[in-house]
Order: sequence, then C-alpha cells, then structure tokens
Amino acid sequence: LVESGVGDEGETPVAGALNGLVRRVVSGGGVAEQWVFLGSSSGKGGQQVEQLSPGGNSGRFEQTLQIIRDAKALCDTQGKSYSVWAMHWYQGENNYSATASDRDAFDYQQRWLTKLWQTMQAEILRITGQQFLPYLFTYQVAAHRRYAQDHIQIALAQWRASKAYDDVVLT
Repeated sequence: LVESGVGDEGETPVAGALNGLVRRVVSGGGVAEQWVFLGSSSGKGGQQVEQLSPGGNSGRFEQTLQIIRDAKALCDTQGKSYSVWAMHWYQGENNYSATASDRDAFDYQQRWLTKLWQTMQAEILRITGQQFLPYLFTYQVAAHRRYAQDHIQIALAQWRASKAYDDVVLT
C-alpha cells in the first residue's frame, strides 16, 4: 500500500499498519489475495480528545462513523462481509498543551474511553452487526517534554487503559 502525500505530511500511519498486517498474514501462511483490508484515516493533528469526541468541533468522530457506514454499504453491494477488527489511536499530545486542563490521568482516561472509544465501539457494532468488539491499538505519548511539563498524566492514562481493558492494546 502506498498513499499519496497528505499535504506536507506524507503518508499516514495507516499505510505502515496495513503493510505490516499483510506481511504478518503472509508469514503466518495466509494468502494475501484472500484478504481485503480497508485502511482510512480521519485524524487531524493538534486536537484535544474533546474535539475528537462525539459532537466535538472537529467532526472527526462523525466522519469516522461515515467511513464505516460507507465501507459496510460497499461490501454489502459486492456480497462481501465487513467488520472492524481494530482501530489505531494516535492522540494525546495536545492534551498536554497550556490550554488543556489535564492534570489527572483518570479524568483524561474516562473522557477518552467513555465518551469516545466506548461510544465508537457501540456504533461499530450497530453499523456492522459484528458480534465482537474491535481492538484499540494505542501508544504512550511523551509530549510533556515538548510542553516542558513534569507530569505524564496522558501517558499514565494510556498505560492504565491498556491494563484495565482487554480491548485496549498499548504498542
């Protein structure tokens, strides 16, 4: 998979994730032609979790659901099954900014998981009809250094979420 440039930012992490997934399928004995993966990115840099949540001013939550609805409709017209196995979450840096009020890892974790991820999961199940929850792959941010802060609340929230929820995987 090769993406066209996204402004001056180049490829999204989606290309690398899908290429890695296909390599794993093939190295595990799978036949690449038997799998069809859809990768999309509705992300936007410089956003706080509230802006990416349902009703947030970025509209990205709603855009992500529309991508899932469109993919499901396309597969339905082609007689193919469709499910969402996993999503990647690359966010958290902007919640360290001077305008953010994230001094409590639990507060960020609750907003991120309860308002955004668990709502997204429920919508995915409703749209696709699948009987399993998708995984959320995430990572720990280190932007506290960029903002010259000593606390690592967002990174702690991300780690705690991976320990508390089987479907949240810290990579």
